Amino acid sequence: MAAHFPPLSAANLKPCFHQVGGHMANDSEPESYVDDEGRFYKPYTDGPRAEREIQFYHALFLTDEMLAGTPRPNSAYPSATDTAPEGTPHTSPDEGDLEGLRPFVPRFYGTLAHGGKNLLALEDMARQYKKPCVLDVKMGFSSVYPWAEQRYITKFNIKDAETTQASCGFRISGFKVYRPATGEWFQPDRQWGRDRTKDNVGDTFTLFASGEGGISAKDLWGHAALGALAPIRAFTAWAHKQTSFRFYQASLLIMYEGEATKIEDAHVRVSYVDFAHCFQSLGQNDENLSTACDSLVTIINTAIAADEALAA
Repeated sequence: MAAHFPPLSAANLKPCFHQVGGHMANDSEPESYVDDEGRFYKPYTDGPRAEREIQFYHALFLTDEMLAGTPRPNSAYPSATDTAPEGTPHTSPDEGDLEGLRPFVPRFYGTLAHGGKNLLALEDMARQYKKPCVLDVKMGFSSVYPWAEQRYITKFNIKDAETTQASCGFRISGFKVYRPATGEWFQPDRQWGRDRTKDNVGDTFTLFASGEGGISAKDLWGHAALGALAPIRAFTAWAHKQTSFRFYQASLLIMYEGEATKIEDAHVRVSYVDFAHCFQSLGQNDENLSTACDSLVTIINTAIAADEALAA
């Protein structure tokens, strides 16, 4: 008998309006939902990409009781188009890799069908915030895995070259910040993120601070205990050690409370999300991710130092 998560109810689902990357809601037809139990519901389409993402969450969050003696799953399927190459052996992920990754991944609760959509049920990471500021950073120097469909390879080779993906190891996929001084939101469209260049992408991280009347860029990123760089460095250390997974187009998501006036009240959180293009790594480090993390840390540090120099 296959391991599984307990069934979910579709009662009390409400449109989600805080998402900045992926499927975003609009007033007429919401793409994602939240409920009163602290869950976020993300749509998926049946196929190998959804299978991979669900299998990844199963690998990470199925308990020993749920597994009931069956092997812990991994994230590659050598049986369908757009999956790992034929003959790829199944290996369960390393338990140490899973333990190090779990604190960064929103908890998974299972799947649900609602309103003609299939939904992944995940932890609602924005629930604790009144004014959730959200930055979605798509990680990796390349979005392309060699065994993908040719149209995917062509599309994302072009996108990587035209954005900061290939040059910096990441691109800005979503951005939303609250300005307490004006009581307004700054939420540029996706093209704004795609238009960032190697020369100006660092400005994104200073712009993400709420600024006057709120949190400074120095505290948001650089505070030793509560800033975002500390968990990003911890994630980077994990990325350099892990040998269980290969990630393409997954994102680091940085969130904090936009109404906070001091870093102690900002509740900065760094998470890792979006696993439709995650594969088992067969004992090799995912350098596409680990070197991208190094680049991200360097660019953030450089941007914050430049911002401090201007303020001096």
